[in-house]
Amino acid sequence: MKNIDKIMYYNSILIIVFPILLFWIFFTRLYVSIPMCILTLYLTIRVLKKYEKANYNPNKKYWIIASILILIWIIFSGIGGLSFQNEDFLYRNAMIRDLINYSWPVKYNNYGLVYYFTYFLPAALIGKITSFKVANLVLFIYSYISILSVLYFINRYLKRDSIFSLLLLILFSGLDIIMAGKDIFSFNHIEWYIKIFQYSSNTTQIYWVFNQAIPIWLIVTILLNMKNNKNILFISSLSFLYSPFATLTIIPIAIYLYLKNTNGLIKNILSFESLYAFFEAFIIGSFYLSGNGVEVVNFLFSMNYSLFILIIYYIVFILIEIGLYVIPTFKYYKNDKLYIIVVILLLIIPLFVITINYDFIMRASIPPLFILMVYFVNYLENNKKNIIIYILLIFTFMNPLHELGRSIYYTFTKSNYIADDIKSIGNPKTCKKKVKYELYGNLNSFYYRYFSK
Repeated sequence: MKNIDKIMYYNSILIIVFPILLFWIFFTRLYVSIPMCILTLYLTIRVLKKYEKANYNPNKKYWIIASILILIWIIFSGIGGLSFQNEDFLYRNAMIRDLINYSWPVKYNNYGLVYYFTYFLPAALIGKITSFKVANLVLFIYSYISILSVLYFINRYLKRDSIFSLLLLILFSGLDIIMAGKDIFSFNHIEWYIKIFQYSSNTTQIYWVFNQAIPIWLIVTILLNMKNNKNILFISSLSFLYSPFATLTIIPIAIYLYLKNTNGLIKNILSFESLYAFFEAFIIGSFYLSGNGVEVVNFLFSMNYSLFILIIYYIVFILIEIGLYVIPTFKYYKNDKLYIIVVILLLIIPLFVITINYDFIMRASIPPLFILMVYFVNYLENNKKNIIIYILLIFTFMNPLHELGRSIYYTFTKSNYIADDIKSIGNPKTCKKKVKYELYGNLNSFYYRYFSK
């Protein structure tokens, strides 16, 4: 197909933009939604017009195989209710059902729904005129197409169809298996070998927090393929509605890519893209802050552990999670500023403890981990004779295969593998810490008084 690259480019941009338009239209007041929708549409058209054909020719056989493998991977993720769902789906399903059954914005008796639910909006909109089951099917298809787009943009960036990009997209992980101990013989989650740290594998992200991982991956891979600095600013700003913690690490990445391609800095800063990013950050920031806030904000070395133990934990964690990917590649990419930024981010993220569930380290790491993976794929493509690397890679695959194995086993052995007991976030029985601190918004807050419908 002659125009496949243009179709994939247009499709991927629209996948990211469409849910955000839905948020502006249905969740904010007219004096917010009208200018933000106009700006979003205007800037999206500018991005689409700046399309540049890539020097990349997809191979038909490669993409048939990739489509099948990714389909199997996603089927057992729990997305769409086609297989076993991990406990986080209790809240995902309740949220999707509320987005279907309640008018938008979702408000209960004394509070509003505050969460990064933007990714669910297209499926929930269709669910309003059909059913919860249809919405889940749409969500599955939407996720499948999005992940295919992610792989496409990785290969587009590399200018080749890489078996490594397909393999690592599914199986990229740290060497967690080394620390798993007896848990490897169970279906326990093995990435919490140090209770205060976790860098999630790609499979873990898809099987637990797909609503953040998938759009962030797509935004990151689009950014890697962009040369126009204003478009970089606009696309990166869209991440805030999908994952606020991931946005914190996209910011330095986007700033570097922006400055790298900028001539006339002042002119570019004073642009519609900058205006959009400012207003979006202000409005959506007030939306998130309308919740009960973050219960824990701390610095690693001020935690209730001995300094020596924390240093040992930190060193072990870094070596296990990124050592394999940084140590052999550093001499190849040490002069690549983006690579250095990514490595620095992954070194400093564990130093900050935010939320009682350590969400910051798991979500802020999504963009730099994914870019590190792309660098490593490129390294493997150019260093195919390193047997030791291949052996170590096999060990990293054990963690995602462990996640996949648990899902397959429970799918075929549990009579009810769907995590849907809560039904609604508004159900008083769900008023426990997780919901209280993450999903309830104060209707008297600045956002609900001035911005929300």
